[in-house]
Amino acid sequence: MTSLVSTNVVKAVSGALTDAELTQEGISGEVVENYPKIKNQLNITFDKLNGPYVVLVKAELRNDIPQYTNKIATAYNNVSLTLDKYTANRRAAFDYDGRFLTKGIDGDKVNISDNGYIKWNLNYIPYKVYNDNNATKLRIEDKLNGNLVLRKEKGTGNLVFEGDNYKIWKGEIDKDGKFVNPVEITEGLDKIFTYDTTAEKLVINIPENDSVYKISYITDFADNAKPGDKLSNEALIETSKQIGSTVTVNHKIDGTAWGKLNQEDL
Repeated sequence: MTSLVSTNVVKAVSGALTDAELTQEGISGEVVENYPKIKNQLNITFDKLNGPYVVLVKAELRNDIPQYTNKIATAYNNVSLTLDKYTANRRAAFDYDGRFLTKGIDGDKVNISDNGYIKWNLNYIPYKVYNDNNATKLRIEDKLNGNLVLRKEKGTGNLVFEGDNYKIWKGEIDKDGKFVNPVEITEGLDKIFTYDTTAEKLVINIPENDSVYKISYITDFADNAKPGDKLSNEALIETSKQIGSTVTVNHKIDGTAWGKLNQEDL
């Protein structure tokens, strides 16, 4: 946690006040709207200040606003103390990593001259505890741009499950944010990985909402792909609602000559 202002550290040595003690001391509080339809401001009123008080407030990041979730960002907390006509203000901030869906490629660049395909890697980390026996259906939707094609049978939505085309592991995330203890899932891949022929999207159905997964799949370059093209692709969908901002991976295709290998959609 990184503070934007200098603060004095105090140590609370007493126990928390009970409801009866709060009433006796003339201390009350209420949560009010700080923005339209958003209650994220806590007002605490003291009838009198007859000693030092420590107020502990537990808050959590909102996950219902797509543009603010699934990101590395900074959260702010503004506090003010008003006594008669005088007001003191303090501001604290902390950096957080709220990503629950990440995506990348093998290697640090895409060279069409090397092998003609790209291996994509995804990590899914539950952004909340569902604990609903998977009643909530989660899926990852990935619509590729025109210079990439999935490995599937031509003219159908049937994916080709061969080699490393589509793979998924269940595991854990360690304290450093690394995927560890992987256990590969080899059964039911055709239920996990599907293709929506109408929307032309790869759909990855999350087997267990409260588990961590690493996912990989391979795309080939389309006939029109060429050096200098940009690749982009993705979003996590909860039932029918998008959760978090769309994950976009941007890479420029390198290479002086081009061709395609392992092209399945023929």
